[in-house]
Amino acid sequence: MRTTQLSLCFISLMAAFTAQANVVVSVNPVSATIGIGQTLSVSLDIANLDINTALSSYDLSLAYDPTIIHFDNAIFGDPILGDQLDLSHSGLNTPSVTAAPDSINLIEFSFDSPADLLNQQADRFTLATIVFTSLVAGSSPLDLTINSLADNEANDLTATVQSNSVTISVSRVYDPANSCKQLLKPA
Repeated sequence: MRTTQLSLCFISLMAAFTAQANVVVSVNPVSATIGIGQTLSVSLDIANLDINTALSSYDLSLAYDPTIIHFDNAIFGDPILGDQLDLSHSGLNTPSVTAAPDSINLIEFSFDSPADLLNQQADRFTLATIVFTSLVAGSSPLDLTINSLADNEANDLTATVQSNSVTISVSRVYDPANSCKQLLKPA
């Protein structure tokens, strides 16, 4: 009898652990390499939410090399799906971005009901798009830290982080006349 109870308890615990989605929060630059003085858009995306898991809030930090790229602004919400933490379009969930010399912090929380989040929120979407301007040639990390994530019931939500980087290259201007001269030049 006692062995059966322990076995049932163990199975219940395993089901609870496997029921939580394998949520991923990732940093995705539009381009991995850009030229000096160009604008770079970087999306912060969440994926693998499921029918039992929705996102109700997040607090994220994105570190970068300020000698290579400059933070310009942050645009909250998915460019196609809209802000998935404001499904009712109430505008009450005032997201915030705070810039430090080498990182930015993004915070957003939802006032939508847990049921609305579960029923209406997409299983993958963009949390925010960060816009940078490249300053000099080099490489900058785009290191993401999850300070907190909460599910639709305001419980801690664990996630895998996928950081990234961007390379700034010295742009060359294509000169067709010079290219032809190089091709016709005797060896």
